Amino acid sequence: MVNKQSYVVIALLSIALFMLQLDSTVLNTSLVNIANDLHVNPSYMQTVIISYVLTLAVFIPSSAILADRFGTRNILSFGILLFTLGSLMCALSPNLPTLVVSRIIQGVGGSFIMPITRISLIHFFDKRDLLKFNNYLLMPALIGQLSGPLIGGYISQLASWHWIFLINIPIGLLGFILTLLYLPNHVDRSYRSDLPGLIIFTLGTVTLSTGIQFYGKDELFFFSDQSSLLFMLAGVIFFIFYVFYAQKKQDAIFPLSLFDIRTYKIGILGNFFTRLGISSIPIMIPLLLQLVFDYTAIQAGWMISAMALGTLISKLFIVSVIKKVGYRVSLIVNTIALGIMLIGFAPLTHYTYSLPLLVSYLFILGMLSSIQYTSMNTITMSELPTPLKSNGTSLMTVNQQLSTGIGIALAAFLLDQYHGYLSSYQTTFEWLFITIGILTILSTLVFKNLKQDDGLDLI
Repeated sequence: MVNKQSYVVIALLSIALFMLQLDSTVLNTSLVNIANDLHVNPSYMQTVIISYVLTLAVFIPSSAILADRFGTRNILSFGILLFTLGSLMCALSPNLPTLVVSRIIQGVGGSFIMPITRISLIHFFDKRDLLKFNNYLLMPALIGQLSGPLIGGYISQLASWHWIFLINIPIGLLGFILTLLYLPNHVDRSYRSDLPGLIIFTLGTVTLSTGIQFYGKDELFFFSDQSSLLFMLAGVIFFIFYVFYAQKKQDAIFPLSLFDIRTYKIGILGNFFTRLGISSIPIMIPLLLQLVFDYTAIQAGWMISAMALGTLISKLFIVSVIKKVGYRVSLIVNTIALGIMLIGFAPLTHYTYSLPLLVSYLFILGMLSSIQYTSMNTITMSELPTPLKSNGTSLMTVNQQLSTGIGIALAAFLLDQYHGYLSSYQTTFEWLFITIGILTILSTLVFKNLKQDDGLDLI
C-alpha cells in the first residue's frame, strides 16, 4: 500500500543512488585539473577511476549476503556512511596514492549502496507499485550520471576539485539519517550463503584488480610491474580454482549452470569484450578535448553533454529498433558502428575548431553507446530462470565493473605507451582510438552466435 512513508523511502533511496551515479561521472572532466594540482601525468589519473570501479566489482557479490544476514537498513546506512567518509578523505588527499586509497574506501561503500537500493525497493513495495517507484528511483540516478561531467567541469574550474567530493558529505549525511529513521530493516537468515565460494571468487577479483590497476605505475605506487603481473596470475589461478570448486558445489554463489544458458553466456562474453573497447570513452574523450583541443573543463563538460543528450534520445526509439531488426542484427550492426566511430576520432583530431562536427559526432556516439549497453544487458538476462536471476544479475554486475576497469586500464596503458613513442598528444590519441575501435569491432564475433529470434519475447 502506498502511503507517506513510501515516498520518504523512495526519496532516501533516490538520494543514495543519485550520489553514487553522480560520483561515477563527475570526475571525468576534472582529471586534467586534478593531475595539474597533484603534479602527475594526466594518464596516471585513470587509477582514480579504475580503483573505484574495480572495488565495486570486488565487493558487490558480498553486499546481498550481508544485507540478508544483518538487514538492508543496517548495510545500506553503513554503505552510505563509508562512502561519505571516503569522499571526505578524497577531498583531503595531498597526493595521487592517497586519493586512490580514498577512492577504494568510496568504492566499498558504493558496492553496498548500488545493489541494496534495488533490494530494498523490492522488499518494501508491492509488485503492482514496483514499476512506478522503480521509475522514480531511476530518474535521479540518470540525472546524476548525465550531469556529472558538467558539474565536475564547473566545480574544478571555478572553485577547486576538492569540492567535487565535499558536496557528497551533506548529501550522504542526509541519506544516512533518513535511512536510519525510515527504512525497514529486512533480514532473511533462511538463505544459506556460499561463504567458501564467495571468498575464492573475491580473492580472484582482488588480486586480478590489484595487478591491473597498478601495472605501469611503479614510480608512483611502489608496485613493480613484476608484482602486478604476479597478482594478475594469482587472480587467474583463483578463478580457475573457483571453476573446479563450483563444479562440485550445487548451491555455489555463481553456479556454472548459468553458462549452460546460451544467451546468458553470449551476453556475459559480449559485455566483457565490448567494454574492453568502449568503457574508456567517457574518460578518454574529455582528455582528448582538454589535451588536444585545448578546451577548458567547463567546455569539455558541455561537449560531453551532447553524449548525454544522445543517451536520453536513444531511449525513445531503442525498443522500436530492436523489434524491427532483432537483438542479433542490432548488436552486430551497432557494435561495428561504434568501432568505426571510435576509429573516426583519428581524423577528427585535425578538426579542432569544427564545433558543430564535434557536437554531432558526440551526440551520435552517445546514442550508439546507450543502444549497446541496453541491448547487451537485456539479452544477457533474457532467458534466466527465476531461481538463477539473483546469482545471474550479481555476476553480470561484477562482469560489467571488472571489464569496465580493465578497459579503462588498457586505454590508460596504451595512452601512456603511445605518448612515450609519439610525443604528440594528437598522434597519441589518433592511435589510441584506432586501437580501441578495432577491439570493439572484433567483439562482434561474440554476437554472431546469437540467433535471430533470441530475446524477442522481451519486446
